[in-house]
Amino acid sequence: MNEPSEPVSASEWLVALTDNPQDSDLKARFEIWHALRSENARAWEETTRMYALLGRTRDAGLTDPLPLGRSAGRLSEEAGRRSERSRGGRSSRRRTVRTGRFGFAAAALAACAALLFLVLGPITPAGDYTTRTAEIGTFTLPDGSTLKLAPKGAVALLPEGQGRGIRLLEGTAYLDVNHDPDNPFRVVTEDLEVTVLGTRFEVRSWEKLSEVAVREGAVAVTERSGSGRHDTILKAGDWLRISGEGTRSEHGKIPPEQVADWLSGKIIARDRPVGEVVDELRTYYTGVVVLQGDALAAQPLTGVFNLANPQAALRAVASSQGAKAYSLTPWMTVMIAD
Repeated sequence: MNEPSEPVSASEWLVALTDNPQDSDLKARFEIWHALRSENARAWEETTRMYALLGRTRDAGLTDPLPLGRSAGRLSEEAGRRSERSRGGRSSRRRTVRTGRFGFAAAALAACAALLFLVLGPITPAGDYTTRTAEIGTFTLPDGSTLKLAPKGAVALLPEGQGRGIRLLEGTAYLDVNHDPDNPFRVVTEDLEVTVLGTRFEVRSWEKLSEVAVREGAVAVTERSGSGRHDTILKAGDWLRISGEGTRSEHGKIPPEQVADWLSGKIIARDRPVGEVVDELRTYYTGVVVLQGDALAAQPLTGVFNLANPQAALRAVASSQGAKAYSLTPWMTVMIAD
């Protein structure tokens, strides 16, 4: 049987010490690791600071489960004192109240979700074509058109008698449609219908929005809203986004080659809400991401983020907003306003 690997990062030590609170040998090795390099001490301070912010001890009224030695214990106490001092400062009062009220619940929920993820594995949505976390699927449809489906997506073929096309149940799809003027191709979501003869375009359907962007050719988009139906023609570079309630929100134009940027392994964000970008990164991250704070989620974000390393991308998103992204374990990341 292989021996468990020695922790090498502050977050790994946190997990190891929590899982083995009575292991004196592990505690001694931790003390050596902590004293060996100043970088280790700083990393541990950041981790214990995050631990305090999440309310594991003071806000939840729990005792500290970590068997810390003198040096690590001082760092934990200092982190706690800084958290307490911030409660008295006017500038950070709103942030700290939010953490105190919701931090422990969010951490507990994330831990439960992560446990379920590890036990059950990612859930694949129903559909004729589906993808799992971090998987991009390429499919040939019955009419010969090509469907590329982003991670955690689901597509169903339109029922027989409704012509050629698909219903996008969830996620983001990029289509290269075969030209057939006598039998137009349709893509249907909850809020809109896209009709094409032959073109390349992207459609996404998330919980609160639907979006269409055209890379080549043109499409006719029919929006279904409470005020009726609205028809729009989109050409190369045009995009249209509507909210989940069916009300038109915005439209614009981008370089056509940037449509479906995820196919080239990146997200190009232009004044998109942080929460929306984090939601997209979640589909590439084999774990749980906790984004704490409505204000942080609503902040506008512009930048280019690498999908090949979603954990680094989450850190880059946080850094751009003056926030922190903590990797509590290899399968859980928490983003908190600094």
